[in-house]
Amino acid sequence: MEFKTKTRHGRLSMKGGPLYFGKKSERWAIKLYSKAEEIKTKTGALPEQLQNIGIESWAQNKLRIELRLHSKELVKLDIINAMHVLPEHAATLFNDYLAKINVTDQIKLPTETANNLPNRLK
Repeated sequence: MEFKTKTRHGRLSMKGGPLYFGKKSERWAIKLYSKAEEIKTKTGALPEQLQNIGIESWAQNKLRIELRLHSKELVKLDIINAMHVLPEHAATLFNDYLAKINVTDQIKLPTETANNLPNRLK
């Protein structure tokens, strides 16, 4: 995904797990990460009563996507208080920002990598 996606923020940044679009933006950011990997960490660990009941296996193929709207973007959207954001409005906002991610099915390989491919793949 790191090489196949971009937004107006440019390509995503990835450092040690989560993928970010607009990590340093003052307006909005999207964070993606593996739910299974998150619950293996100390900070994301499941409470003891929820361990070993199947949640770990369920989370194996789940991708968590967080939309973060910062103050400048909230002002632009005229969102003053969270209580004014109804569930259907939140879903629309989420989908609107998620749609800003462009995904391509082609990857540009670095020249060195392309040159080292077997002839049948070139």
